[in-house]
Amino acid sequence: MKQCSVCKQEKEASTSYFWASRFEDDGLHHECRPCAAAARRDVDRGMYSAHKVAKGLVFNKKQEVLSLLAKGFKKCEECKETLPVTSFHKHHKGLTKLQTYCIECRKKMKAVA
Repeated sequence: MKQCSVCKQEKEASTSYFWASRFEDDGLHHECRPCAAAARRDVDRGMYSAHKVAKGLVFNKKQEVLSLLAKGFKKCEECKETLPVTSFHKHHKGLTKLQTYCIECRKKMKAVA
């Protein structure tokens, strides 16, 4: 299952519901086909749409993450605490090249599993 970045609906992760994209890790575009078509129609008409709003929110989130990283901090997605980057393991993918969860939260997750 994959979630559309615009309508937030969970849909089957296949080319029936999402356009193919060589730029995405899973090979599928981040918007579902109906949302992508609606965004394209709005762009053709010169109108702003939910597509523009969603892109703006993603841009703002990235800027927030990068500004924190420049100060040597990152926010853990599990405990929601802002911690020094030394509290995160390295990761080969992603914007920050750091894990999403802090070391302590990852230990707790592994203990439960």
